[in-house]
Amino acid sequence: MAVDQNFAAAWIDGAGDLEYAPTRLLGVRVRKFCLWHRLLLRVLQSPLMGSGERVDFFALRTAVGICRLRYGDCTIRRPWLVPALLTTKAVLASLLSFRRRVSPDEPNALQRAIAAQAEVILEHFGDYLQEPDASIIPHDLPKGATPQAPMGSAPAELEIACDIIGWAHWPEWKVWELPMGKANHYRTIALRTRGLLVDFHNEEQKAFEAQLPPEFKHTKD
Repeated sequence: MAVDQNFAAAWIDGAGDLEYAPTRLLGVRVRKFCLWHRLLLRVLQSPLMGSGERVDFFALRTAVGICRLRYGDCTIRRPWLVPALLTTKAVLASLLSFRRRVSPDEPNALQRAIAAQAEVILEHFGDYLQEPDASIIPHDLPKGATPQAPMGSAPAELEIACDIIGWAHWPEWKVWELPMGKANHYRTIALRTRGLLVDFHNEEQKAFEAQLPPEFKHTKD
C-alpha cells in the first residue's frame, strides 16, 4: 500500500537536521516552520500572512527573523547582509536602465527582487503546511437533546497545541516547535481519543471526492 503523500511530506523534508530547514532564507539558516512562527507572524500582522499591507524588505527580514526562533523566544534577529546586497544590486540595475523606456505598471528592479524573495519565503511556509485527508464524523445527539450554541473559539494554534499536549503529554516547547504538517497529523489522531470518529480517506475515497462539485467536498476542521 502506498504511503499517503501528505503524511510523508509532513515528516520528510530533505533537511537531514532535526531543527533546521534544508534551505536558507535571505542568507541565514531558519528553523522548520512551526506553530510558534505562525503565531508571531499573525500577531505582527505580517503581509506574508495576508494582512493586505505592502510587502517590503523589512517585512521579509522580520519574517525570516521569526523563522529563526525557538518556542518562547521573541527576540527577532533580522538578517541584513543579503537584503543589503540585493537592495544595492536592484538600485544599480535601476540606474543602469534609467534611459530605457518602461511601462508605468512594470515593477522596478527592487520590487522584482522583493517579489522573488517573498516567493521563496512563502514556499518555505508551504513546505510545512500539510494537513491529513480526513473528516470528523459527529456522534448523533441523544433523543431530545439540542446542540449547544457556539461559545466562541480559541486561537487555532492554541487548540492544536492543547489537543496534542493533552493526548501525548509532551512538553510545551516540543509541541510548539513541531513542523505544522506533523502538528496537523498528530492533532487529528488526538481527536480520536476525545471520542470523535475520524475517517482517514483512502485512495478510492480521494478519487471519488475529486469528481464531486466543490460544495459537496469535505472541509477540514
